[in-house]
Amino acid sequence: MDIKELNQLLKLPNNKFEGHLILKGHDIIWTLHFVQGRLIYAADGLHGVRRWNYTINQNFPKFKLNIAAAQLSTHQYWQLYLLDQGFKEQQLSLVRAKLLLRAVIQECLFELSQCTYVTSEWQPAELPVSRLCCTIALSPWEIDIILNKVNDMQQAWQHLGMTGTSPQLSPTLKNPVNHQHLPISHQYLTGTYTLWQIATNLAQPIEEVAKPLIPLIQDQSLELKKLPDLPLANVQLSPMSLSRVPDNATAVSMPQQSSVIRSSPISAKPYELVP
Repeated sequence: MDIKELNQLLKLPNNKFEGHLILKGHDIIWTLHFVQGRLIYAADGLHGVRRWNYTINQNFPKFKLNIAAAQLSTHQYWQLYLLDQGFKEQQLSLVRAKLLLRAVIQECLFELSQCTYVTSEWQPAELPVSRLCCTIALSPWEIDIILNKVNDMQQAWQHLGMTGTSPQLSPTLKNPVNHQHLPISHQYLTGTYTLWQIATNLAQPIEEVAKPLIPLIQDQSLELKKLPDLPLANVQLSPMSLSRVPDNATAVSMPQQSSVIRSSPISAKPYELVP
């Protein structure tokens, strides 16, 4: 999907609409939340908990909410609930919350840009967030900046020969390798971190993380594997609650609603989760 098609999708909700834009492609579901026509969060059906954890840990390492993870099961769109609670408990600042939001949305839009076929469904709804939380919703100008960045990422990803390979995959060493010869720390090549998470932890662009790994992939020393999501009970609510990702973690599926207001197919470029 090219940037023009992505931009077309994001303009479906006008400034009078509030609700969820559900996008489906290759058995993956993305939910984009809009308030007054502005994008306030994006989540995918694969790594909602993982993405929240590493993004919140990067932007708010001291983030702590006085709620239990068990409470989240009662909230269909739990990320919006946590953002709102973060403002109410004064754990989030507007500036850094914007940075968090941009990082999450940029990742989701990049993944969408790799899809071959996407259908869209608009679900009107009143978002359960405060006015203060609504102020972090992205303006059209901010969306344009993100789309320009996604376009640059597309070109860099294609130049690396990684088209069709998802950053949600996890690099995993197949054979013993001298740790001193590895381009990044061995801990990131044990099948417990996605490429997105590694890039976030190292504060590097995704293409810079992937580039030195390509020779290892080519000589079959390294493979990229699918990684399930963490259970919702493992969502980060305090600095101590972010635990190591278990290899056999149970995936969290995105709740779906039945009402459909608009549905339209869009074709684009190849994208798969399997490298």
